[in-house]
Amino acid sequence: MEPRTDVRPRPTIAWPYAGGIVGYHLLALLALVPWFFTWSGVVLSLVGLFVFGTLGINLGYHRLLTHRGLICPKWLERTFVILGVCCVQDTPARWASVRSPADGPPRGAPAGAAGCATGSAGRWPA
Repeated sequence: MEPRTDVRPRPTIAWPYAGGIVGYHLLALLALVPWFFTWSGVVLSLVGLFVFGTLGINLGYHRLLTHRGLICPKWLERTFVILGVCCVQDTPARWASVRSPADGPPRGAPAGAAGCATGSAGRWPA
């Protein structure tokens, strides 16, 4: 039996990123404390999810930088990318280069919706 040549190195956890994600979610738990909870905060969090997640990451980082699949004025392109930077998912250049469509998916990235939500945020190829 021949040894496998397609074995990929085991992905490592990028601790600075993982620590930031854990810290962010620990701070989000403060919303459960009655002194910090407001309905306007709930509305603002949903609006922020759309603005920063959809416009910043999906349009700015993913469609504009990774695939160049969206044509828009330069000022709007820069606005979308700045919104993506606010999500603290690394620099635009690194984000787009790691997720280059020519290379396929990032090494070690889990497949499916769970991998998109959890796995690739804290793992980067070595």
